[in-house]
Amino acid sequence: MIEINMNLVYTIINVIILYLLLRHFLIKPVTDIMEKRKQLIADGLQSAQDAQDGALKMKQEYEAALNGAKQESVQIVENARKSAKAEYDRILEEAGEDVGRLEYRFVERGGTKDAARQLGLCEHDIVKSLVFDNGEGGQAVMALMHGDERVSLHKLQRLSGVPHLQPSSPENAERLTGYKPGGICPFGLRSPLPVFAQISLFNLGMLYINAGVRGVIAVIRPEALRLSGAVAGDILSGKPRR
Repeated sequence: MIEINMNLVYTIINVIILYLLLRHFLIKPVTDIMEKRKQLIADGLQSAQDAQDGALKMKQEYEAALNGAKQESVQIVENARKSAKAEYDRILEEAGEDVGRLEYRFVERGGTKDAARQLGLCEHDIVKSLVFDNGEGGQAVMALMHGDERVSLHKLQRLSGVPHLQPSSPENAERLTGYKPGGICPFGLRSPLPVFAQISLFNLGMLYINAGVRGVIAVIRPEALRLSGAVAGDILSGKPRR
């Protein structure tokens, strides 16, 4: 007969019971926790991937929109330039003038004095087109003055009815007119601005005024200014120099 070692049997039974207890109270909960953690990690990775994909899509949409906006802005500027040129040509055509064109080498901060020197003209006969406003986003006007004279802010405010005027910054002047400072003229403006001209300009035989491009002067008769809607008045600072 086979002798049964009861101690061995008890040991085996105890091991089985211990295993069952461990499996129920320790291994299964730990396994469940690990599975849940694994699922959480997988969900987190998926969420991160989804977020990355979403961010990439948003970036692509933003870049596409930006490129579209750039192209649209270029087209808007080009259309504005064409419109300005057409308006400029229309005004001069209606004035019935044989418009002259003079070119000179534009010098930053050279002003009408340098243009007059290069072209052999009297600075008094050159018209400077100046933009004034009463703050960013506020009201703005344009003043036309002899090249060698200054604008009286007090008179301009009284004539225009716009208070607290000050010279516009170069950036704001370009934004309002569509022309770079040094080439600003009262024709074909990007934004409709009230234009006020020194009344003595109309006493000159011919006017030399910016043609909308730096280094280019248009030669016109004073009547053409009236067709731009310019209001004549005394906006001269001090006494005339001549």
